[in-house]
Amino acid sequence: MNKKILLWSGILPVFLLVVSLALFFLFNNNRQERTFYFHEQGTGKEIGELRTIPRYHDPERNVKVYVEELLLGPQRMNMVSVFPEGTKLNQLMLREKKLYIDINNMVLKTDIIKSYNIGKNIKLLRKNIIFNFPEISDIIFTITGEEPEIVEAE
Repeated sequence: MNKKILLWSGILPVFLLVVSLALFFLFNNNRQERTFYFHEQGTGKEIGELRTIPRYHDPERNVKVYVEELLLGPQRMNMVSVFPEGTKLNQLMLREKKLYIDINNMVLKTDIIKSYNIGKNIKLLRKNIIFNFPEISDIIFTITGEEPEIVEAE
């Protein structure tokens, strides 16, 4: 009798561990950790934030979820959003290795444009995407269907 109890006291924890690990890997594989870069308020230094976001089998959908999360802004209060609050993704298409992104014209509002360097922020948007999706070789960025005149930052 003691041998049976001893045997089960060793097998049961190992069995539960194996089942727990199997369930963890089975049900937790639909999320992925990504890095989001934002400018630090005051210094303008680029600082990364790690976030866990949903992962899909469709590469275009993965990029879309990432960009939408990026447009929501940073989690830390001392960081500045890439684009002003209210900026929304109009369209995103991934064709082969080329990404097309179109956002609404919130970045062009006159009271907001003074506090945001559009070229610097487009550069940061590109950095975020290329860092997290190195398979993308080119990004075409538009605001309500038009390419902005100022694309590069200093």
